[in-house]
Order: sequence, then C-alpha cells, then structure tokens
Amino acid sequence: MAGLAGTDTYVVTNSDTHAVAGKLRTLDGASPGAGWLAPRVRGDARKFDIDDDWDAVPAELLVPGLARPVLLRRRTYHAALSAVLADAGATFADLVVVGDIFELDLAMPLALGARVGLMAGPHTPAYERAYVEAHPRGKVLAGVDEIRPFAFA
Repeated sequence: MAGLAGTDTYVVTNSDTHAVAGKLRTLDGASPGAGWLAPRVRGDARKFDIDDDWDAVPAELLVPGLARPVLLRRRTYHAALSAVLADAGATFADLVVVGDIFELDLAMPLALGARVGLMAGPHTPAYERAYVEAHPRGKVLAGVDEIRPFAFA
C-alpha cells in the first residue's frame, strides 16, 4: 500500500470511520504502508440500504446461478462514492472498486461503469466468481497483493 500514497485511493465502508481508521493505523504499525489511508476513510455508506424511489440505476441485476435478482438501488452508497469521485474530479468510468461481497460492494458501481475487483475467499459463491470473471470490467482477486496491478494498470 505504501506505493499508493498520493493516489486518489479511499476506503468506503459501512463501518464507523474511527474504527476503520484505527485498524489502518494498527496495520501500519505492523507492516508500514496502510496508515496514510486513515484520513481517507468514508464511513456509514449503508451499502445494505435499498431505496426503490431512487432510479439512477436499474432496480436489479440478474446473475446466472443466483435464484433471485441482485438489488442495485443503493442511494446512500452511491452518495458516498459520488463524494469520493467529486473530490478526485473523476467519474464512475474512472472508478475501481475492490470488495469481498459482490452484491453489497460491487454490483451497483459495476452497473454505473466502474471496474470491480472481487476479493474472493473460501466462501465466495461460484456464481459471483463466474459473473465477475466474465465481465469485461471485472476481475477476481485472490489476495491484496493483486489490488495494485489491477487497480492501477
């Protein structure tokens, strides 16, 4: 992460900003490089909130292998990402989002034109992996060391 200092890199989370910034500072103490992100944490994104009255994106996305649609209308999360983009003078087409839950972290940004990296783990559903890997703006990532080459390629 040290080589990313000076980039328009942010952490957007559902959590409280102080808790996440504290974890980044702790990581920095153990392995220097993450502490510079502490002031760049945007919290309370409420990625789980659906707002059917907000129509800036389609209501849902069909993912093969998933028996229900993925709901996309996450207005508060959109507002958090839009604030980051405004600070960076960028658009969703410039955005790269890395997350471990496709539905909460990646589906809405992908629908708006962002590139997405799915941090896959042992419990990541096969349908999520397949959907992201098949998408021209998606990549399945196996570890944090893959973020930099993907995001800054």
